[in-house]
Amino acid sequence: MSHPPGASDPDAPGDPAAGAPVDPWATPPYPQPPYAQPGYGPPGYGPPGYGPVYGPPGYGPHPGYRPTNAKALAALWSGVGLVVVSCCMLGILGFIPVALGVQARNEIRASGGQQSGDALALTGIACGILAMVLSLAVIALVVAAVLNAGPSFDTYGSTSV
Repeated sequence: MSHPPGASDPDAPGDPAAGAPVDPWATPPYPQPPYAQPGYGPPGYGPPGYGPVYGPPGYGPHPGYRPTNAKALAALWSGVGLVVVSCCMLGILGFIPVALGVQARNEIRASGGQQSGDALALTGIACGILAMVLSLAVIALVVAAVLNAGPSFDTYGSTSV
């Protein structure tokens, strides 16, 4: 069936003119909002008119703070670790904390009191030397045990018929 142009189709479902029931609780249609929000500037920029932001005053290291030399800490921890594993003959690597400790002590002296950790570096040197000595002693004991333990053909206590 044809209808004149501009006239609504009386047989269309949901058309109030067709006599179909209308849901009274349905949300009325609203116009679609615009895609872009006008009035905003490009992202990533702060509001105009404000100066640079600085942290609160009074925070930071205390006046007598001296940072610890990193090589001194490395010498200490590597020296202590090598003393622990010197029974596994890894203490032979004790030259590492010795070298780190010597470099750290030189850097601490050259800093003119700006760095701390001289005692840590000295302890790392001592631990490195101790690890090397203990490891060499373990190696000497292993070599001596291998050289003294030859094949044994002693038949003492064996019974033969």
